[in-house]
Amino acid sequence: MAKPQHPSAEPISGQSASEVFRDFLEHTPGGLFRYHADAEGAIDFASQELITMMGCADRAEFDALTGGCFAGLVHPADRQHGLDSIDEQISH
Repeated sequence: MAKPQHPSAEPISGQSASEVFRDFLEHTPGGLFRYHADAEGAIDFASQELITMMGCADRAEFDALTGGCFAGLVHPADRQHGLDSIDEQISH
């Protein structure tokens, strides 16, 4: 017997998979971001919820506050430990 599919699982007409995914990220409660785990740590996606949580009106303000990088999201006293921990995790 076929498992019934939830109505929200239907494809959204006129939207690419990338657009559907971005829409999902923007409407997920809480702040989300994606960054490059390299020396620069550039943030290439930040949800509007994260931008708002950081007290910013838009991405330009968020980038000015954080320097557009992961390290800018971490309190200075915790920064080196956090970066070291991430380096250790991705080296395995």
